[in-house]
Amino acid sequence: MLVADLPTPALVVDLASLNHNIDAMAKIRPGPSVRSHVKAHKSTRLARYAAERSASHSACCATLRELSGMIR
Repeated sequence: MLVADLPTPALVVDLASLNHNIDAMAKIRPGPSVRSHVKAHKSTRLARYAAERSASHSACCATLRELSGMIR
């Protein structure tokens, strides 16, 4: 697939790097002390993924719309 073929907007992630970063932060600060903020990447799916992978099982939301996306 070419970049031009991607639907927009699109979130493109290097999964290996993402997992490395989540795992590194979870090792430094285990538990719910580090939470993904939906506002940072505008992706509830990514926030949910990070929360599950880090075992923090939590995320920060700044708006009701973000919260609504997280509880679906």
